[in-house]
Amino acid sequence: MMESGVTNAGKTFTFLGSEHDSGLLPRSLSVIFNSIEGRLYPRSDLKPQRCRDFSRMTAEQEAAKSSSKRSLWRLLKESDRSQTSGRSTFLDGQ
Repeated sequence: MMESGVTNAGKTFTFLGSEHDSGLLPRSLSVIFNSIEGRLYPRSDLKPQRCRDFSRMTAEQEAAKSSSKRSLWRLLKESDRSQTSGRSTFLDGQ
């Protein structure tokens, strides 16, 4: 969804709000998540198929998915660390 309108018209404020007065997005998310409380599926063995269907994964598929996610997170953390250390070295050298 793209916001369109003139600069300083209050688009971001309308969506986000202020610290004391939530905007459209925080209020909507609050209503959605508060309405599903207690009705969440506790496991992670469902895999979306297209837009309207799902398949139930076997224990082996679920383990493989979890392992894949852990590997991806590890790579992202390592990449982030190397980028951060490179930046700090560069900034320290100025």
